[in-house]
Amino acid sequence: MPYKDPEKRREYDRERRRKARAKEREGKTPKNVVLPRPVRTAADLLEVLSEQIGALRQENLDTVVRARAIAYLANVTVRVIEVGDLEERLAALEEHVQAEIDEEV
Repeated sequence: MPYKDPEKRREYDRERRRKARAKEREGKTPKNVVLPRPVRTAADLLEVLSEQIGALRQENLDTVVRARAIAYLANVTVRVIEVGDLEERLAALEEHVQAEIDEEV
């Protein structure tokens, strides 16, 4: 559809591209929208990461893209597990120190 006025042509192109982007995004909206819950501990974060890895495994994505995303999340998961272990060890140390302080008093 040729336009003599270049401004009208730009406006038409801008609207056409906006509609194309909106149509492209239609299929990419999440099917199961879950309300976010607070992530306060390493265990909470591990639960979220496992859900996301499971969702990625079911997605119909390019194999390389899916593998990269899962590898990244797996790397983060390993770090979270390490932090969770440190949290447990720190809690045990704090209890031990508190018990010794209580015995002295």
